[in-house]
Amino acid sequence: MLRPGVLLPLRRNRRRLPLPRWLRLLTAIAACLAQVAASCAPAGPPPPAADSLRVYFLNVGQGDAALIITPDGVTALVDGGDRFRGAELVKWLRSIGLQKLDWVMPSHPHADHIAGLNLVLEELPVSNALLSAQANDTQTYRRQLDLLREKGVPVTDAVEGLTIPLGGHVTATVLNPPAGLLRTSEPEEDNSVVLRVCIAVNCMLFTGDIGDGGERSMIARYGTAPERIRSQVLKVSHHGSAEPNHPDFLTMVQPDVALIGAGLTNPFRHPSQKALNRLGASGAAIYCTFVHGTLLVELTESTYRVQQMRDLAIRPTSRGRVVPAPPLSPEPCRAQ
Repeated sequence: MLRPGVLLPLRRNRRRLPLPRWLRLLTAIAACLAQVAASCAPAGPPPPAADSLRVYFLNVGQGDAALIITPDGVTALVDGGDRFRGAELVKWLRSIGLQKLDWVMPSHPHADHIAGLNLVLEELPVSNALLSAQANDTQTYRRQLDLLREKGVPVTDAVEGLTIPLGGHVTATVLNPPAGLLRTSEPEEDNSVVLRVCIAVNCMLFTGDIGDGGERSMIARYGTAPERIRSQVLKVSHHGSAEPNHPDFLTMVQPDVALIGAGLTNPFRHPSQKALNRLGASGAAIYCTFVHGTLLVELTESTYRVQQMRDLAIRPTSRGRVVPAPPLSPEPCRAQ
């Protein structure tokens, strides 16, 4: 029997045979893949510039979804698109490092705004919800209420005048619906939550699917105090349909930029030429998700800008910075 003291010196004196070439190559590839995986691991939400508010207006096809990230890191998801893009939305949120949301803010209970949001509620913890009091008896809406109840998410009723602090100098103010709701021919749409999100004097206005009746009500309520609704960036109502975007409403808002969420070759033919004409006459630069993809709006206390992103494929680097955005496409938004 060999003693350990004899065996160990023999092992040290053995000549090490070189690894086969294929094994060396495989080892090198594995090391490279590990390095790439480490650099692509989520490192938290891509942080805004020190003093900026970021709004990702997401390309979710025929629907609306927007993610707000404030300078303090507060997150709010306004709408969530339809169920066909919900899984993709969840994947994108996780890809930028989001493990929870501070707020979900569905504008109204229609499937192209909340069905994808239901998948988000199933997959991610949510701290608060802001809901329109407008009732709806669809299975999609009932599922949303059940999810909020099951997960113990506190629900705040959206009513005109409510202000939600989002940290720092960022506030979200509800401009619609009024107390008691609106009695119109399209109550679910006209009672959409209209939300004005501001950092100091620079604002973005979210209008849900508010229609002609809702806009006329807001014109009556804010016509003598347009500074309460004026916003540099407008999320165009109802995907650019022909009914809303009344000239008097646009005169109150005075948008420099108008964003439209619509799917390519959608059956509703959104946006309409009528809406594009009205927005063009207001002087706003118009961007559509089916042409320009996901858009990033970045607002500070003194400036704002719009960037074209890479749809739902934004990836943070190991330093928490996003892939550089391509320039905005020169192709104009068009009627369908």
